[in-house]
Amino acid sequence: SCQAMPPLDLKTLPKAPDYTAPDGWIVKPAAPTTPVDVFFVYPTVLFNDKDWIMDTTRPDMRAAAMETIKTMASVFEGQVNIYAPMYRQLNLAGLGLSDSDAAPLQEIVHSDVWRALSYYLKYENDGRPFFLAGHSQGSMILTDLLIEHWGSTDAEKLLVAALLPGWSLTSEDLATNPSVRMCERSDQTNCVISYNTMAAGRQSTAPTLKKGTL
Repeated sequence: SCQAMPPLDLKTLPKAPDYTAPDGWIVKPAAPTTPVDVFFVYPTVLFNDKDWIMDTTRPDMRAAAMETIKTMASVFEGQVNIYAPMYRQLNLAGLGLSDSDAAPLQEIVHSDVWRALSYYLKYENDGRPFFLAGHSQGSMILTDLLIEHWGSTDAEKLLVAALLPGWSLTSEDLATNPSVRMCERSDQTNCVISYNTMAAGRQSTAPTLKKGTL
């Protein structure tokens, strides 16, 4: 819980990952082997009661992130090239913070993934169609980045779809940025697929299920 966490100290943050270096990524092909890519953002794997923000250089954190590649991103294996950055994610406890307390932490999380995505689009993509994919915190970050940046990247026409389960997209979000659209047909591209599953009776308490979720 949030109570067990130490006070928030933004002066001693872990170092930002360098996406020009191999250790900035959990997986990145040396050379693409298929004509389609996926840019995958892992879900929350930081659950301890001392670190608000992940240190991406720690072997245990890299191993935890790698586990999600094996259990989730593996659905893409052999079909697309998988690009998955390490990023300084938020401890699960951070999702219980007020918006104002969470803001400086969210800024770190968003800036890492946006730098990684920008690097991928500029230096790795080479004009191939791609998916954006995440789960939970990964989907939260990609949703926020789409709302903030989509329509200004020159990569829109290459997006097959953004697969963002475990987070919410609302009508309000879509009104904020009309370049972000929900998928409505099986042959539609440059759109978002989003869904959530909840235990019965938990819909109203789930932080991933916002009011007005599409």
